[in-house]
Amino acid sequence: EEIKVISLEAYKWLEQLPPNTWVRGFQRELVKCDILLNNNCEVFNKYILEAREMHLRSMIDKIKTQLMVRFYNKRKEAEAWPGSICPKIRKRIKKNIDQTPTSKLIGARHRNIQDANRTMTYNLDMNEERCTCKRWDLSGVPCHHAIACCRHERIDPKSLVHSCYSIEAFKLAYKPIIKP
Repeated sequence: EEIKVISLEAYKWLEQLPPNTWVRGFQRELVKCDILLNNNCEVFNKYILEAREMHLRSMIDKIKTQLMVRFYNKRKEAEAWPGSICPKIRKRIKKNIDQTPTSKLIGARHRNIQDANRTMTYNLDMNEERCTCKRWDLSGVPCHHAIACCRHERIDPKSLVHSCYSIEAFKLAYKPIIKP
């Protein structure tokens, strides 16, 4: 209804789409990604652009070489990272810290807190690592409401980041060696 007030055209367009394609409430929480776009295919297609014009055998060799170099470089890159979580996620947490509202926190029970700002109320369950804004649930990175609670509970927000964003998980992803 709020979108309808802002733009009737956008409202009509969204009304034609299935809700699971654009409403956070319908998205799966198993996969830790809050991005609604499928840019991964576009990135991969650009990555292999030069190879796509080659004959099949040459294309396969080119892509294999690109992946071999990428895996090697990513392993080396990760060796220099400090801490326990990947740099992009550290930046995201910092951004969420900067966006943390000066909210009124209302504790219902241990680590189950309500963040009541001027316009909305968000319920957080720190034990379940859930927030009704759904950002934390979908991404695995504490949202700014959760970070407000972390301040209140004196918890390091980095300790609540999903393990898929750990440097160890990153190293495991790039551990296989593609032989020349």
